[in-house]
Amino acid sequence: MSAVTERIDQIEQPYGGYLPLKMFERLVFDDGVELNASENVGGQLIGPAVEYLTRFLCDKSVESVGRRFVKAFGVSLRGAAFAQEYCGQKNAVAAFQKILEAMVQSDTDGIIAVALKLVTFDVWYRNPLQGVPFAYDSVNPDADTIGNIYTMLKRSRRFFTEYSPVVKCGFDFAPNGYTSTVDEGDGDFLSADTLWDMKVYSPTTKITKKQTLQILMYWIMGQHSGQEIFKGVTKIGFFNPRMNTAYVLDVSEIPAEIIREVEDKVICY
Repeated sequence: MSAVTERIDQIEQPYGGYLPLKMFERLVFDDGVELNASENVGGQLIGPAVEYLTRFLCDKSVESVGRRFVKAFGVSLRGAAFAQEYCGQKNAVAAFQKILEAMVQSDTDGIIAVALKLVTFDVWYRNPLQGVPFAYDSVNPDADTIGNIYTMLKRSRRFFTEYSPVVKCGFDFAPNGYTSTVDEGDGDFLSADTLWDMKVYSPTTKITKKQTLQILMYWIMGQHSGQEIFKGVTKIGFFNPRMNTAYVLDVSEIPAEIIREVEDKVICY
């Protein structure tokens, strides 16, 4: 049994991939804002921080602010719990909760800074074999980094409220989307007709064939899931708030034989 990303690593795709990025329509949005040239925090933290804060901003529930933060940073919390239970990090959950409390009481700049600390716990959930995670106390973003994240959050919120309004942030494919081969995986953002994956990439980093296969698998798993929310989803896409760019593809343009092969040989229904 494997997670979606683990299963993709096991697959030898055809030349160019099952779903080349050139099949997607590229959309560029211009807000007239240029990001600062330098950041003092790595992209491996900025990416998830922007994604989770966007989830928080798009959450329209009537739950408390603290509860909405816990939902948005659920991966980080699971990482802290895993680190404490299995990796000898005895105070990981308490540290997470202390940082989270600071987030609830902070202003905008403080929330961004605290978010970067929280996502240091992700490594324990996503790749516990990597070893010691980032030391959250050493993550101290400067004004340029905070400014860039703030701009990316504004872009993300605008995209997911005006261009493609979100109906769900963070979703799985239970009860029927998983198989004995692929039993784990969850998506980012779902609008009424599009399944979106967020990639906070610089111009030199390209979306890969593994990532296009991943989002195709998500769409297929959604169709098999039995969840009503996936029935009207006819498109898949990526949104990159750093570049303010989206890539979108109508699933009807994907050859039926490709979908069947991914169903039969990759996910193994």
